[in-house]
Amino acid sequence: MLAVATYTGADRQAKLLEGAKKEGELELYTNPTGDITDAIVAAFEKKYPDIKIKVTQGDSSDLARRISEESSGGRHTVDIIETTTGALGALGDAGLLSKFTSPEEGAYAADAVRDHYVGVRESYLGLGYNTKLVAATDVPRTVEDLLNPRWKGKIVLPTSATGVRWIAALELTKGKEFVQQMSKQDIRGQNVSGRALADLIVSGEVALSPTIYNSHVSVSQAKGAPIAWQPVEPVIAVPTALALAVNAPHPNAAMLYVDFALSKEGQEIYRSKGYDSARTDMAGDKSFQKIYIDTRDDYSSAFPQWEKDMRDLLLK
Repeated sequence: MLAVATYTGADRQAKLLEGAKKEGELELYTNPTGDITDAIVAAFEKKYPDIKIKVTQGDSSDLARRISEESSGGRHTVDIIETTTGALGALGDAGLLSKFTSPEEGAYAADAVRDHYVGVRESYLGLGYNTKLVAATDVPRTVEDLLNPRWKGKIVLPTSATGVRWIAALELTKGKEFVQQMSKQDIRGQNVSGRALADLIVSGEVALSPTIYNSHVSVSQAKGAPIAWQPVEPVIAVPTALALAVNAPHPNAAMLYVDFALSKEGQEIYRSKGYDSARTDMAGDKSFQKIYIDTRDDYSSAFPQWEKDMRDLLLK
């Protein structure tokens, strides 16, 4: 664990600034979300002109594999990782992440903060529907509404981790008997991404799905697409998180970046790009009840059973 990462003295900011100026740079490994990354990096470098950021992008599995291989080879280049909590959980279990403390953490929902990461942006899974196929007066507003016979054969789930999250939330809040009731609705599975499923709703091939990201709907609506989003409680919060590499070569600059990304200033940048924040002082109009699946301590161990239940109970 890096000592600077958990330092909480009154002179913390001064120490970080002094150390970061000497380091002069940091390296960020992140998922391929160029517009968000470009905006955050530009704002950070404007605030701290003595520090330059090198960005490496890849999907979560690629980043995790690269970090593991670099560590095994004695190469320590990465400072900050921004990716899925699943990938970060695996890296943490492998001893490749450092615990850290930021003064911004106190403003975050407890379920978004873990020893080795903090949720830096999040999307919400809710009901996405085609506005030409589903009348506003008929839109399901609770999971019980999805049991209405009118939706039999019309509900679609992705068979990816997104669908598994929904099954997990149902079992945790409603129980397996409710899942078995839901299975009578002849729910169809699609081996597609969340974005691809939203596109199927836009095209009218799918009428509705309870596993649609609000961020995807916002992007499609901005283009005039006939899609809308309805929160169905408990709404599943899906975070992308920020972590510090255990052998970060630029720890002072890295911690300045952590503080900035988690601050209100940084979070407003994420929000401007269609994402939401786990900060409790930036709830905005997101007043619905949320549930976190990915950050549960038993997520990795319970995932195989949830996935099996999705296929055996819901999509039978």
